[in-house]
Amino acid sequence: MMHGLLHALKNADATGPALIVCMIVLWYGIAWRVLVLSAWRPNRLVGAGLGWQANLPFGRALAAIRAEARTSVHPTAARLDAAVGPYRLLFSGHNKLVQSTAMIAPLLGLLGTVMGMIDTFATMSVADQAARGNGVAAGIAEALTATELGLVVAVPGLLIGSLLERRQHQLTSLLELEVERVVGGATC
Repeated sequence: MMHGLLHALKNADATGPALIVCMIVLWYGIAWRVLVLSAWRPNRLVGAGLGWQANLPFGRALAAIRAEARTSVHPTAARLDAAVGPYRLLFSGHNKLVQSTAMIAPLLGLLGTVMGMIDTFATMSVADQAARGNGVAAGIAEALTATELGLVVAVPGLLIGSLLERRQHQLTSLLELEVERVVGGATC
């Protein structure tokens, strides 16, 4: 696997370094989101003691709701939402980075494909018959390698990014439910 990736990067012409940067940025964003969106069993945290998980962002958001509820005589949804607002922003952090990087990668692969095809046609126009065959094969291989690299970067990024976005929505929904529970309990 790694040998194939290194070979592909070597043969990807000018788009290879750009795709490497794209891959690094994408995996940085994914790793950051995984760390922020980890809450080992958020449904167990809601309405229960936080325990050791209070240091995770979701646990801190629940603690902020509960702290605001304790300090207010009549906690309102607006005040509790304001307490949770920074955590919602934290949960959505680097989402656009992951999405846009995953969408840019296939375009870079397409750019490499076009560059490879241009090289192929340039070789065909100036070379003799024997050299044309070798030049065409090398140019097409370069073009397909760039396409492959773009997809290798994009497909996992899109899939994992989608899963992380679903996780973000789950955590945000659980926080909204907790706000509703606290406001409902305070009005009774």
